[in-house]
Amino acid sequence: MFDFGFIGCGHMGAILAAAIVKTGRYSVGVSNATEELTKSAAQKTGATPSDNLTLAKSSRFLVLAVRPQDLSPVIAEISPYLKDTVIISVLAGVTVEKIKDAAGDVPVIRIMPNTPATVGEGVILYSAKGVNKDCVDTFLDAFSLTGSLFAMDEKDIDAGCAVSGCGPAFVYRFIEHFADAGNALGIDKDLAVRLAAQTVLGAAKMVLSGEGTPDALCNEVCSPGGATIEGVKTMDASDIADVMKQTLASSFNRTKELGKN
Repeated sequence: MFDFGFIGCGHMGAILAAAIVKTGRYSVGVSNATEELTKSAAQKTGATPSDNLTLAKSSRFLVLAVRPQDLSPVIAEISPYLKDTVIISVLAGVTVEKIKDAAGDVPVIRIMPNTPATVGEGVILYSAKGVNKDCVDTFLDAFSLTGSLFAMDEKDIDAGCAVSGCGPAFVYRFIEHFADAGNALGIDKDLAVRLAAQTVLGAAKMVLSGEGTPDALCNEVCSPGGATIEGVKTMDASDIADVMKQTLASSFNRTKELGKN
């Protein structure tokens, strides 16, 4: 009997499984596309190698971390064996209704994690409508080492995915170009990367600590006639606001497409 079974344990599945194993409070089984990949996932996460049917039959929580396009064959294989099981879906764009249509009327927690969960600084969006409180509390405790968990209406999760699920890639791009610009000014490239990353981390902590809104904090740094305000003016002139809107819209629209397909 497993507390948590992972069907599909690629990059994100492995991050989540490893975090649950790390709590030391839950038994975790993993299954991947091949026996070799399953063994590899077990070694990475500290979980027990298993298979889809065993996990479906014996897991209290069954985490579906396969690709959205692989949902149908997986559900067809396991649905006859789902009894007293809570499904946790990591499938981008796939609604709870779609999962229930395929798997039967089972409780479903839909989540959208991001990769900084690797270092305990992730974001997990979740919707658990209709799932009993004890199960939700167990889910929250099991995922506690991943970072911060945010309850959301399911209708907002696809938009949230564009912000926090896809968002780390956008931040990495920013840090990359931030560091490249520092390097162009003569700073060693590795040092420029560290300076840029630490600056992003520190600024983010200021926002999260409640020190002020991003706009207010920006204004605090910008002395009239100083160096910072000149850089901010240049950034604003490039219409970064529109770039971010287009970036998130592209990811949001693709998430919707994945769900339909």
